[in-house]
Parts: sequence; C-alpha cells; structure tokens
Amino acid sequence: SHLKNFWDISDTTNFEVGATHLIGSKDADSGFEVNALGLDATLIHYVTPTNKLKVQGETYLQHRDETDPTLSNTPWGLYSLVDYRLSPRFGVGGRFDYVEPVGLDPVTLARHADAAWSSYLTLYQSEFTRWRLQYRHTDFAAGGDDNTVMFQGTVAIGVHKHTLQ
Repeated sequence: SHLKNFWDISDTTNFEVGATHLIGSKDADSGFEVNALGLDATLIHYVTPTNKLKVQGETYLQHRDETDPTLSNTPWGLYSLVDYRLSPRFGVGGRFDYVEPVGLDPVTLARHADAAWSSYLTLYQSEFTRWRLQYRHTDFAAGGDDNTVMFQGTVAIGVHKHTLQ
C-alpha cells in the first residue's frame, strides 16, 4: 500500500510526503514474517523558472521474525538526495545511501552497514533524453570499499500523452 500527499507551499515551492507498507515472506512458506514501512519526502523549490532545487529522502524500516538470534529483526536503510538544475540542459547532484545488511551475522561485519556517497552531472538533451555521468564511493559492511564511475542514458520512446487527455 502507498499513501502520499502534495502541498504547494508557495508559487515556487512544493512538498510531497508519502508512506508505503509492504508485507511478505522471506522464504518458501506462506507465512507473512516480514513487514516493511517506507517514509519518503520531496521538496522542490524553483529558484528561477529554469533553476530548481530538489531535496529528497526515503527511509525503509523492516520488522522480520528471525529465528537466528545473531540476525537483526529490524534492519533499516535510507537515502538522501540533493539535485540542482543549473540550466534547462544541465544539472548536478549528490546522494547518500545507508543500508543495514539482511541475513549476515553482525558480529562478523567490519562495519554496521553499507554506506555510499555519489555525485553526478546530468545533461538533458531533450525532454525525452537524459545522459548522466556519476561517481560513487561505497564502504561495505562486510569490509572493503568500491569506487564506481557510471555513464547512464535514459530515453523515453512511444506515446507520451495519455489518450484520454
């Protein structure tokens, strides 16, 4: 299930908040031993008609009926994002991710959770095409780290207007 609400704070600022609930099984039986709650919020402020600032975050909390006493019954994770549209064609941003591992013995972990920091540059070629160059550094709970450079292209094709409009 998902609930959300949206408010126009002013002519240049809006705010959206939401909540999500998931229920399921962690194995092949039909019991529901996993519950997850997600909370999200997004604030968008138009600095000028072409420059906008987006601040976004989401947290997921789980409750798991674990039979192994070494495993966590309440793992959680979050991300936060700041994105600034410099012009109609360019944007920059940064993101932080944090997630506790599921199914790993916390005694054997080097860190309490996986944590990652990202920064990116986005080129909006058109309203249907976006190109992004991103760097991410990740510290893993099991030990070690990773540095990743990604190049992403997103292209929307097909009908973009709903037929009922």
